[in-house]
Amino acid sequence: AVYDRCFRTGNEALDVLLTQSSLIGQEEGITISYTGNGADLSFMSTMDVYSLFGNALDNAIEAVRRIPQKEQRIIDIVTEKKGSLILIVIKNYFVGQLVMENGSPVTTKTEEEGFHGFGIKSMRMIAEKYNGNVTARQDGELFVLTANLFDPQV
Repeated sequence: AVYDRCFRTGNEALDVLLTQSSLIGQEEGITISYTGNGADLSFMSTMDVYSLFGNALDNAIEAVRRIPQKEQRIIDIVTEKKGSLILIVIKNYFVGQLVMENGSPVTTKTEEEGFHGFGIKSMRMIAEKYNGNVTARQDGELFVLTANLFDPQV
């Protein structure tokens, strides 16, 4: 079962994060899927991959844990390269209405008072480092996080 949860994306840092998150979510019925080529992220530093995807996965796992319908405990990650543009889209179901403040989702983690929005700020800083951006929006019952990055090597 553990072997079945191992990801082989073409990016070692992304593989570790996805595998670890999948194992964490396994007990709670959380499914994580990835479509793309992790090698497309080779221009990013290992720390940037860990931080960008780690924050996004932590937030998505926290959100889907609150979903009573186990069949909706899904986190879908897609990366796509178009020329020098890398598009990253992370979708997950969530309960409630997305509340935005200064262009960022308001945290629902009570233990993070005082650290409001630090994860999304970190993701935005990483995207800006690669001349890109990060946006978050609600699409019905889905939370959609989109990051656009530009590969400086192309």
